[in-house]
Amino acid sequence: MSAEGWFRFAMEGMPEQVLDLKHAGIVLFGVAGAGSTMLSVNVDVWAAPRLVSWTDPRYPEDGEIEHEIAPAFYTEWLEMPRAALAGRGLDAVDGLSFDYDVTDPDAPEESPGAINQDSHALFDRARMTVSHRGDGCYAVQAEGVTEFGWTFALEATAPLEKIVFRHDDRARQGAPDPEVEAEFDTLFDRAPFDCGWRRRGSTEYGWHDFIATAKGQAE
Repeated sequence: MSAEGWFRFAMEGMPEQVLDLKHAGIVLFGVAGAGSTMLSVNVDVWAAPRLVSWTDPRYPEDGEIEHEIAPAFYTEWLEMPRAALAGRGLDAVDGLSFDYDVTDPDAPEESPGAINQDSHALFDRARMTVSHRGDGCYAVQAEGVTEFGWTFALEATAPLEKIVFRHDDRARQGAPDPEVEAEFDTLFDRAPFDCGWRRRGSTEYGWHDFIATAKGQAE
């Protein structure tokens, strides 16, 4: 598995690396029955692993360090208003962007995302733009600095992989619920997607998701 683009990454003591991509994709998540006006947007961009050797100038006595670098960018806590959807199909998140600065008094209380490299480092400052190129593929550009001082920049081509809807009421998640499908239909057309229900979790504690997968992509 690979993706088109690049991922520039540096952390303290390590020379900057420009890495190929392993994966890039976009997933939307919504809930029904709660009167929600928002959708969650998870943009994932994963760098391909690389074994890197370097000497940390801060600790030269430690000698050469060898470590696998594979940073992953993700926007797990990013939300967008449903009213801001650009369309009802594969172009739904065209024009999505954010410019986050943890020091801005008007910034959201929670960072929109993080970089994972051995541990998760929330964004301190980050920018991202998402532009539809056609057929559900998006040009993603992002750059920023994490809470650990790691710097990153990336460009990727990422498909809209799927849209997931679930009922907000846990008691109604045990079986397919027509209210979930009805709420999906208020926002999206089904024509560009393969739509259906998937059961998740264990038999006793499982739940049902209504999933719309872009045609031609495996769920």
